[in-house]
Amino acid sequence: MTRARFSLTIVLVFIGIIGVFYFSWLPDPMLSRYGLLPGWLAQWTDAQENDTLRTAVPFVGLGLTTGAYLSAAAKGWRWWAGGWLVLSLIVFIAEAGQLMLPHRNFDWDDVAWGAVGSFGGLLLASSLRLIRYTAKKLRRINKTSTKKNSV
Repeated sequence: MTRARFSLTIVLVFIGIIGVFYFSWLPDPMLSRYGLLPGWLAQWTDAQENDTLRTAVPFVGLGLTTGAYLSAAAKGWRWWAGGWLVLSLIVFIAEAGQLMLPHRNFDWDDVAWGAVGSFGGLLLASSLRLIRYTAKKLRRINKTSTKKNSV
């Protein structure tokens, strides 16, 4: 991984974390009242049936971005597990911060959905890593068999 890609990945993860804390700690959970999101997205996040599921969405992105770094840096499974734990801790801290806000409340379902979203993003990144690895291996095999057949 080049230094520029590494830096970009770190910046994206930090922007995502700041975004999670910002939206989690707004005084009112109805995001449509702030005008920060497109109308259709704010409407979806404000719908009662999406109340806890909406916590998973940014964590899928954070998991995917974290997984992209771990994949490019060829980190082992312990790093991947550590990444998931750190992302799960972030969602816990975001939820715990809501205890200080009058119209917000701590919700274990949100913590669980955030952890599931993180796991899903990491799993997606890992799957893409496996697909890329398999494609490289198949190209090598194909190149080798093509050379043998032409001789």
